[in-house]
This record gives sequence, C-alpha cells and structure tokens, in this order.
Amino acid sequence: MLSSLLLSFAVAPQQAEAPPADQTAIQKVVDQLYSAVSYEPGTMPNWDTMADVFFPEAVLVMSYPEGSKPRIQSPKEFVQEYRDFLEQPGRNAQGFFEGPTYLEIMIYGNIAHVDAVFEAFMPPDSKIPVKRGIDSFQLLKVEDEWKILALTSAQALGNRPLGEAPPTRVTINLKEQEESETEETSTAGFPAFERISLPEKSKKLAESGHRWLPVLYRATMHLGLYTLPAESQDTQNPHEEDEVYYVLQGRGQITAGEETTKVKAGDLLYVDAGLQHRFHDIEEDLELLVFFSTKHRK
Repeated sequence: MLSSLLLSFAVAPQQAEAPPADQTAIQKVVDQLYSAVSYEPGTMPNWDTMADVFFPEAVLVMSYPEGSKPRIQSPKEFVQEYRDFLEQPGRNAQGFFEGPTYLEIMIYGNIAHVDAVFEAFMPPDSKIPVKRGIDSFQLLKVEDEWKILALTSAQALGNRPLGEAPPTRVTINLKEQEESETEETSTAGFPAFERISLPEKSKKLAESGHRWLPVLYRATMHLGLYTLPAESQDTQNPHEEDEVYYVLQGRGQITAGEETTKVKAGDLLYVDAGLQHRFHDIEEDLELLVFFSTKHRK
C-alpha cells in the first residue's frame, strides 16, 4: 500500500550514513501510524498501535492553512477524540485511508526528523483525496526503540493548495556563511601592512578559555592561534585548505595520514587540504600558530 514512497536520507556534515536498521525502524514507525489511523468500511482504527508509536509525553499539533487556531493535544487526547468521533452511529461506515506520497528522513544519532506529504481518501478506494497535508515528525531512540516525540501536521481539504510536494528545503551552514562573509569583506578598509603582537593574542586566548583565536583574515589567507593543554584530546577534522602549523611552545606528537612524528617548539608542519591529522600524546601545553591558504575563488 505504501510501497511507492519516495525515500531520501539527508545526513549531517561529517557524519557517516545512518545504520540501515535505524532507517528501516523509523520508516516502520511512520508507516504504523498511517496504517493505524486508516480503517476499512465498518471497522475501527488500530487504537493500541496508534498510541504505542508515541511517547506518552509527546505533543501533536494540528495546523490549518485557513488560519484557525492550531489544536495541541497529547497522544491520549488525540486517540480519545478520534475514537469518540468514530463511535457515533454511521461515522465509520465508509472507511478511511491516509498515507504519504513523499517521505524524507534525516537521522543524527538517536534523534530523527521526518517530513511526509500525505493524502487521505474516504472511502479508501476513492480517486480524489478528501484532504492533503504535510506531517513533520520528531523521533527519539531510547533503549534501541524509535518513537514519535512530536508531530506537527498542516492540512488542507481536497485539492486546495498546500505548498509544494516535495517541500522546499533550505540548508544553511552558518559557519561557512560567516567565513564567506568575512572573506568578502576582509580586504575592505584594512591596511596593506599590519603589526600583530602574538604575546597579546596568546594572553587573550588563555583568558577566553577557548582553544582557538583568529589572528588575521584576508581574502587569500587567514591564521590563528590554537592551543592544546597537556593530555588533552585534539578533536579537529580535516580542513578544505592547506595548513601550516608553527609550534610556538610545548611538546607532543602529530599523526598525519599514516605518518606519526614528535613535535616541539620551533617546528614547522605542513598538512595537505583534506588530510586526516591529529595532535596527541601531548606532554606539555601546545601552542600553535596556524596558517590557512584560502581556497581560490572563481
């Protein structure tokens, strides 16, 4: 019945694709809900399944394009209201089917977001939907079980417009946006020559409690101070720019690709863009001046 779903997986940057078992389990939860609210003529929905796919503390929000006030309910309230309606004489005579025509899943660890464009038919074999809509699910995985934590539904009757299908999705990497904006304006109003006091910058970094402090940013290059306390973990990921590290102080080791070497004050280290590298076995606080070559902009 739901075999024609279009399924796409959006994975966060620097995250491996989610395990297939999670993808299957999440889709199963969503399918169970749509199947549970549907029913054949003269029968009833599956009330137990309808309640079981939600956390008891979950929130359901029903929003209508006509501008009426949204309805906010708990799963228990939703099931009870639906049940009271269908138990009235003749209400369940025609039957009802609701299912998605488009499904998009985004998984990050133990949380997931699902967008579903759906259509509903009464009776189930009708060719014209009685309503269309978009369901936005938030799911949480607890003890290896996925359940719905929140559901927001925007609905329209029949063939009335309800946005695009699939929905318009805009992804903004704020870090890249900030760096791009900084790069675009980096040459405006700056002197052709600039003197920078590294001891002052080092003091500022230490007082900030952070590990990174930008020192200079221009359209063609940027640099900053990076500090790693003794016995700390270096959690950085590969960068898109070539890098040069100048070790101002401290001792430790660096592994770049398959090569490992000791580092100490006065060493100059070059790392290719995209090469996996990490400082480790830090014996004395490392302070590094890091140069990045900004990627060529067309």
